[in-house]
Amino acid sequence: MNRYSRSLVVDGVEIPWTFKIWLSNFKKAELPIGSLAVDILRDKKFPDSDSFDEIFEHLQSQTNDPDILETFKFVWDFYQVST
Repeated sequence: MNRYSRSLVVDGVEIPWTFKIWLSNFKKAELPIGSLAVDILRDKKFPDSDSFDEIFEHLQSQTNDPDILETFKFVWDFYQVST
């Protein structure tokens, strides 16, 4: 069973489509989603997971800034409806 809820197949190779991969598309956006993307892409310990709880717990362990946590929640909802 695939541990990812979504994946892409490119040239016969399955590539996991995780929140982090999806979010990387926004790294140049001059918006809170872009800032979040840059921070997450720089985080070497960011979970390779597609679990809201796991990601949220990780973010809470890295920051207590409520704006960052709220941005994540908003972006997660956007991710869920866009994939």
